[in-house]
Order: sequence, then C-alpha cells, then structure tokens
Amino acid sequence: MIFSFFLFIKFYIGKVLFMIETDLPKNKGIYIRHLIFIVAITTILLSGLAFFSNVQVKKIFLSLVDAEINYSQGLGLGYKFQSASNKMTKAVQHFVETNDSNYLEEYIYELKENTREKAIEKIPSSDDERLLLKLAKAKSDALLLEEFHAIKLMLPDEFFGTRIPKEILNFELTDEEKSLSFSERQEKARQIIFGTMYNTLKDDVNNRVNDYIQLSLSREEVTVTEYTNFMNSSIIFQRIILLSCIFVIIAVLVILYFQVVLILQKYVTDISKDKQLKPRGVFELQYLANMYNVVSENKNNNLRALKRKADLDFLTGVANRGAFEQYVKDYTKSPSTDKGAFMLIDLDNFKKINDTFGHAMGDLVLKKIADILNSTFRNDDFVSRIGGDEFAIWFPDLTEENVHYIVDRINTINKDLILPSREMPSCSLSAGISFFTQGETYKSLYKKADIALYKVKENGRCGCKIFEQ
Repeated sequence: MIFSFFLFIKFYIGKVLFMIETDLPKNKGIYIRHLIFIVAITTILLSGLAFFSNVQVKKIFLSLVDAEINYSQGLGLGYKFQSASNKMTKAVQHFVETNDSNYLEEYIYELKENTREKAIEKIPSSDDERLLLKLAKAKSDALLLEEFHAIKLMLPDEFFGTRIPKEILNFELTDEEKSLSFSERQEKARQIIFGTMYNTLKDDVNNRVNDYIQLSLSREEVTVTEYTNFMNSSIIFQRIILLSCIFVIIAVLVILYFQVVLILQKYVTDISKDKQLKPRGVFELQYLANMYNVVSENKNNNLRALKRKADLDFLTGVANRGAFEQYVKDYTKSPSTDKGAFMLIDLDNFKKINDTFGHAMGDLVLKKIADILNSTFRNDDFVSRIGGDEFAIWFPDLTEENVHYIVDRINTINKDLILPSREMPSCSLSAGISFFTQGETYKSLYKKADIALYKVKENGRCGCKIFEQ
C-alpha cells in the first residue's frame, strides 16, 4: 500500500514537472541524483571489497598461525625423535664400555618410553615428511637389533631380571657366542656397537631426520612466503580501496563545489540584483535557473503591464498626466539634454460639444484627437492626456529652428477637424509651445506653454503659438 502511494506521488510529480519542462529550455548537465547514486554504488562496492579483503586477510593470518604451529610442533617432534635415538645410542655405548647398570637403566627407560614411535604418530606433516621419519624409524629399529645383541652379550646367561625388556631377554645368541668369556663377549659387543654397520645405520637415521627437518623448513619457507605475499597483496589492495574512496570523495566534493556551491553563490548575487540567471552547473540548478527566469520574466511583464496601465489614460489609451510629467522630468534632468519642446494642447469649445451632442460624443472626440496626435507625430514624440480636454506632447530633439514641423501639423489637423463628419462634429485645437533650455523644469516649461496657449485663445483659438519673452 505504502509502496503504491509513493509510486503515485512520483508519477504525479513527474507529470507536473514534464508539463513545466515543456515550456523551458532543454537542460544539460549532471544530475545530483545520478551523482548521489554513483557515490552510493561506489561506496557500497568499495566497502564490500574492503570487507572481503579483510575476511581474506584474517583467513590468511589464521592459516599462517596454524602453519607456524604445525611447523613448530613437527620440527620439535623431529628433534625429539633424533634426541631419543641419540640417547639410546649413547646409553648402550657407555654400558658396553663400562658395564655400568645405570647406563642400561637409561637405555631401558628410553626404550619403554617409546619416544620415537610417539613422535612419528604426532607429527602433523605431509605424507612426504612422515615417510622420511618412518624410514628413519626403520633404520632405528635395525639399530635396536644391534643394540639388543650387544646388551644380551653383556648380560650373564643366568640373568632373569624383571626390569629387562623381553625384546632383549628373548634375543638369541649363537652357541659360539654363548661359549665366549665375559671379556670376549664385551669385545664382541664393542665391535657391534662401534662397528661400521652400526655407524652406517646410525648415519642413515640422522640423515633421514635431517632430511625431514630440511623438508619441513623448505615447506615452511614456501608457505610463509606465499601467505606473506598474499597478505602484502591484500594490504596493497586495501590501500587502493582506501585511496579510491578518498579520490571519489574528493571528486564529489570538487564537483559539488564547482557545480553547486559556486553556482548557488552566483545565483544569489544575480537574484539580489534582479538579473536573469544563466543556466549552469548540475541539471537541477539549470532547471531552477530556467524556472526562475520564466517566473521572473512573467513577473516583470506583469509589472510592466501594470505600470503601463497605471501610466495610460483610461479613455484615450495615451499616457496620463503622471506618466508624462515623470517622463519630462527624467528627460530634462539628464546632463546630456540640451534641446526639446513642450507643447500644451487644448480642445476648443469641448464643453459645447458635451452639451450639444452628449458626453458619449465628447468621449469619442477625445479618443479621436488622441489617435490623430499619435498618428501625426513621430514615434519618439511623447503624446499624453493631462486633463479633461487638455493634451500635451514632448518633442525630445526639437529646436526653434525646426518649429515649423509642429506648427504645420497642428494647422493641418485643424483643417481636417473644422470640417464636420459622420463620426464627429466640427472642432479645433489650440496649442502653445515652449522650448527647453538648460535649467528648465517641467513646471516652468508647462507655464510657458500655457502662456503661449492663452495667447492663441485670445486670438480666436484654432492655432499654434510659440512662447516669447
């Protein structure tokens, strides 16, 4: 339900925006939502890779620790095997040399402990390494037979001690060996223990153990190297991810600064100065600028329309008194203004027209006079109605040298107005003209033109006169 609601809202807003966009210029640029989406996806991806890398590093570290433990245990057991074998060898050799039972006790103790066999069983090594120790044990077992033989020669025939292992007691001597004296037996035992065969077997045992140790060392070195290289690669990968995150963040911040922040600052400045916004930056800001420009233009058009309405005479459609007065004042205040003419026009006998033909006809006559004045004079000449039957015109570049331009046109208008028509009764215009000089004001120009107009009325109306001092 909630999901459907959001879909509806999104569709509605999208439709409204589409309707608005159809009246706007097409925008180009980066979308903020696309930028955010890219940042989000990039962050998620890099975070996932970082998490995966951390998991792999942890696994590698644990594997490396396990490998170190196995290596240490295996190496220790190998040395333990070798140490037990060497102890038994030394013990039996000292016993044969000295016939000291303490050495025999040491040998028997090591034999009963079975250290070699236990070491092989506990070694957490590969098959190759275990095989080397088994070969070492096989050679060591051959040594045992030699050692049993030597010990049995050193024991009296009638010896039945319980402490002597059965392996030694059950070793059978030859009849010849049984017939030998103790000193002869001891010498025979020396030849066995210190002989070439025993030493060869002993060397084989040590060589197999050393081979095992060397193989363990090489395997451990390879394992440590592989794990170390993998960890170093993972660390480098994590650094790359970190640098990528930093790069993405910096890139986004730079884009936001140049595409959003600076643009917004420029927009604020332009809006405060009531200027049009130049679409730039991300798509949303361009869209906003175009929207603002449309709204601002509509506002300005409405204001201008309202101002025009406020400045226009409601009946005739020409400028009213306030607009005309402001125009002349602004014009005459300009330092560059050095010429211009003010003409005041009065519709003769307008009261008689109203009384005779009615106010509707009077209004028609006023509209007609306004149309005639607009069409007769130039576009630059400012025509206005400043009173009931009173009009005024400002000529921006007129001087006394070309005043005939005004007089001739007023006379022409009067010739046409005097003749009655179907549209309007006979009428005429009286006009007074004053020329602008430096320091002149609207009030003084109006007063002079009014004086000239009064002179025309005194002389029978229907004419145009220039103000004279």
